[in-house]
Amino acid sequence: MAIALLQAKTLALAAVQVAPVKRVALADALGRFLAEGVTARRAGPAEDLSAVDGYAVAALDTRGAKRDRPVRLRLTGGDADLKPGQARKLAAGRPVPFGADAVVKSDSALAETERVTLLAEVAAGAGVRRRGEQWREGELLVPAGHRVDAAVLSVLGALGVTDVPVRPLTRVALLAADAAGLAVLASLTAELCTEVVAKELLGADTAGALERCLPRAEVLVACPADGAAFAQGVKRLGGTLGFDAVALKPGRQASVAVFKNKPIAIAPLPQLAALAAFDVLARPMLLKRQGVVEVRRRVTVRLDASLKKRPGRRLLVPARLEQTGDTLFATFRAPAGGALAGALGADGWLVIPEETGDLERGDAVELELLHGSAFTALQTNPHDEATR
Repeated sequence: MAIALLQAKTLALAAVQVAPVKRVALADALGRFLAEGVTARRAGPAEDLSAVDGYAVAALDTRGAKRDRPVRLRLTGGDADLKPGQARKLAAGRPVPFGADAVVKSDSALAETERVTLLAEVAAGAGVRRRGEQWREGELLVPAGHRVDAAVLSVLGALGVTDVPVRPLTRVALLAADAAGLAVLASLTAELCTEVVAKELLGADTAGALERCLPRAEVLVACPADGAAFAQGVKRLGGTLGFDAVALKPGRQASVAVFKNKPIAIAPLPQLAALAAFDVLARPMLLKRQGVVEVRRRVTVRLDASLKKRPGRRLLVPARLEQTGDTLFATFRAPAGGALAGALGADGWLVIPEETGDLERGDAVELELLHGSAFTALQTNPHDEATR
C-alpha cells in the first residue's frame, strides 16, 4: 500500500546519517556547505582606511576652503601622527593616520613640493572607510549550512581565513537500467557535494551489482526499470524496505531500502517518475548527509489549462512560469501525455495536494521553484525537512 509523501520523506531521512565535520582549504571549499558558521575574527576594515586617492587632513583645517579662496597645508610623509596644519598623500585603501579624520580627493587639491592647496572644504569622515563599517569583530558573517560561492570566498579571504569546516563529499554509487539512466543520476547528484565511486548497469545479477558498490559507497541511488521488482530483490537479499510505494504521481514506485547498513534511494523509470522520485526523496537524503536542509521558494500561480487529478495522491507537474500583467501563470503539459517534454526548461513543480481533485483553467495552485533555493543547517530534529 502506498504511503503518504510526508511519511516517505521521514523514513528516507531516517536512513541517512549526517557526515562528520572536516576542514578543507578555502580554495577547495567552492560549492560545499559550511558545517559551522563563520564569525569575523576582526572588524572589517580593521582600521580607518582611505576610500579615495587624495590627502589625509583634519576636517577643521579645511574650513572655508573654496576654489577662489583655497587653504594651504604642509605635506608630510612617513607614518607619524598628523599634526594641525599638515596633510599626507594617501592612495585608496591605505590607513588614515592618527590626527586625520577626512580625505580630500586628489581632484580637489593642487600638490606642490612641500605643500598642498585644497580647493574644497570637507566634513569629518569624508573619503574615509570607518573601522568596522563592513562588519564588527565577532559578527556572524556566514551561517552554518550556507553554500560557499564566490562572494563567500571573497569575504573569508579578506578575513584571512585559510580553511573552513565542511562535510566530506558523499561517496555515492549509481545503479541504472541503462547508460542514459546513469548519466541522469550523475547529473542529479553532481551539485550535492558527492563523489561517484561506482556505476553499475542493472541486469539479472542485482546481488553482484550491489556487492560491487558496497565497499566504497556511503549511499546508493538506483534507477531500475521496475521499481517494485528491484525493491523486492533487495529485500530477498537480506535488505530492509522502509516502504515500497508512495502516494505520488509520477513516482509511485519510489522506495528506500537499507542493504548491509547502506541506504539505497530507489527512483525507478519511467524518466519523469525517476526525476520526481529523486527530487523528493534522494535529494533530501544526500543533503542530509551534508548536514543541510533545502528551503525552496513557492509562488502562487494560475493554471493556463485545466488539469485532471484523482484525490488521494500528490501530483507533481513540471511547469514554466509566465507573467501576464500582474498575474503569474503556469504553463505545462498534461501528465497523461507529454509531461516529460514539459521538464525541458521547467521553472519548477506544480504541487497539487493529495486531497485536491480536478482543477480548471485559472485555478490558483503553488509552484515550487527549482532554482534559487536557500540552504540551512540541519537542526536537532533531522526530519524537519519532511514538512517542507
